[in-house]
Amino acid sequence: MRPVPNILVLIFLIFTEIAPAFADQYFEKIEIFVPSTPKGGWDQTASVIGRTLISEGLVSQFKIRHSPGGGGLVGLAQFIESQRGQGNVLLIGGMGMVAATEKNKSELSLLDTTLIARLTADASVIAVHHDSGISDFSDLVEAMLNDPSAINWVG
Repeated sequence: MRPVPNILVLIFLIFTEIAPAFADQYFEKIEIFVPSTPKGGWDQTASVIGRTLISEGLVSQFKIRHSPGGGGLVGLAQFIESQRGQGNVLLIGGMGMVAATEKNKSELSLLDTTLIARLTADASVIAVHHDSGISDFSDLVEAMLNDPSAINWVG
């Protein structure tokens, strides 16, 4: 993970979109839900957001609340159930939560929240063992169609 581009995107958003629109209507304090453990990518993103909002004078303080578990679903459920209508509470999430929602057949998803900004994007890579017999994406699709249970996914 390269934090510099994320910081640049956030600063760009604040200077061009967020700050002019809300310069006179900031919250005293915001809380940022991080549905994972401290020190990870979502935690770092939340910290940069909070510090940037303070440095721009849009909030006076921020608090990060960690709620790990279930690929982010524990935090997502807590956020949806306890923070509905709270404009000063944000949730950091990403593709891992989308995958966890599908894998666990969760009734809750990111569709139950209001998206306010896309700050980062994750690149996805598919890799196979060198002797798997799969050499390109069409081989992978064929293998999945022939016997989906024979393919193990991680990540």
